[in-house]
Amino acid sequence: MKLLTKKLKVLVIDDDPLALKVIADYVKATDGLELVSQTTNPRKGMDVLKKNEIHLIFLDMEMPGMSGMAFLAQLKILAEDNPSIANISVVVCSAFDRFAADSFDYEAVDYLVKPVFFERYTRAVKKVKQRWHRMSLNMLSSDNDCLMVYTTRGKLFHKLRYEDIIYLEAKGEKTWIWVSESEYFEIDDILKNVMLLLPRARFARVHRAFAISLVHFEWIKGMEIQLKGAPKNKIKLGRKGDYELFKDWLAENAIKGRHFKLSS
Repeated sequence: MKLLTKKLKVLVIDDDPLALKVIADYVKATDGLELVSQTTNPRKGMDVLKKNEIHLIFLDMEMPGMSGMAFLAQLKILAEDNPSIANISVVVCSAFDRFAADSFDYEAVDYLVKPVFFERYTRAVKKVKQRWHRMSLNMLSSDNDCLMVYTTRGKLFHKLRYEDIIYLEAKGEKTWIWVSESEYFEIDDILKNVMLLLPRARFARVHRAFAISLVHFEWIKGMEIQLKGAPKNKIKLGRKGDYELFKDWLAENAIKGRHFKLSS
């Protein structure tokens, strides 16, 4: 069943004209995508997305005037006041892999190392389409805010609502989704890919092996996080890696005070 009927509108930004043409030509040859604009100027690209409906950006990293990381940072600021920008998927294209970790902190959907070949490009597009398929249903009703976990042969589907997910744990090539202290679903995919299927406003990576539901967050003391629904399963905040999205969420909602509980 085809869930997404309209084409995804694409913006390509790369200061290398040849690399720009390669990705733009790929987009033109891809069903379900529509090239809105291609530019070697990241500032012009920023103007394009402010004036047009954009679903997907292919973004270079090393560019004069505004780097790819600066562009992602600006995109995050704009997303605070513009929900449509918050939903944009970004696929990074770079000649180097050193920007990968930072770009994923800004929730890039994929990271392509140049030269980008069509087969690798199509895998990135597949990830983007899967994300927008999910969003197209969830925009219709909050009742669709869920994952459908199915058995290997697809004979049994289990509805797992976002609000029931307490945290996610990386287990090698699999991911455990915890719904209580003693109950979890084992997903046949790595944590990074499972996170792409979840709304980024509700879940945040806090460790290389853990992501938490912000709805279930109760407190953090030092490097230890406690979550509602699984108080015995303490989650550690990672020491390596910035986890800026989680830290920003804490800072933006912080207010100084003390907690008291009166006896009855």
